[in-house]
Amino acid sequence: MLYRVGLVLGVSLLTLVVTPGCSRLSVDNHSLDYKQATVLPPLQLPAGQTRPMTAIYPAPAISPAAMDAAPNFANKKGNRFEMPQPQNNSVMTAANDNVGIGAPSRPVLVTDGNGYPLLKIEGDANRIWDLLTATLSVANITVVDRNQTAGWIAIKADNRTVYLRLNRAGTITTITVQDDKNALIDKNIASDVLVQLNQNWPA
Repeated sequence: MLYRVGLVLGVSLLTLVVTPGCSRLSVDNHSLDYKQATVLPPLQLPAGQTRPMTAIYPAPAISPAAMDAAPNFANKKGNRFEMPQPQNNSVMTAANDNVGIGAPSRPVLVTDGNGYPLLKIEGDANRIWDLLTATLSVANITVVDRNQTAGWIAIKADNRTVYLRLNRAGTITTITVQDDKNALIDKNIASDVLVQLNQNWPA
């Protein structure tokens, strides 16, 4: 009876030691051997007997400095690979919740580096969308279609359909006037549309 109990305990202990997923004993399982990987010379083939081959995914050469600066995914003993702990989700959620909160500012008509006009507005993105749709109604601009998820509203301008595209960067939304191929339209037509929006924007 004692022999059987000792055998069961021995097998259980051996299982804990050799199981790759178990790290209680921090036994070296060679999961960090990739750090000592070396670049091998290309395979030498007999000349004239095979077609020339080009590596589709060649291994990049990594400098020692880059290796030293790379993240360390080893455990405390430095002998096993260990995944990093996930970030605190509540902290990330709180940071995201603070982005864009606040009453939108008055739109400002500016131009980009190429002289194309755009409206610049700071504040909550959803509230900016609501104000824009209200402005289109006040300005009697015909709305053809809209997609808030994609960030565009199709309207009629200069007897054709153009798109008001909303681009978000941090807490700032910019509105540009583009065609159906996402190209900026004529500066004068775009300026007329954006001036109308700016003049009719709710106070």
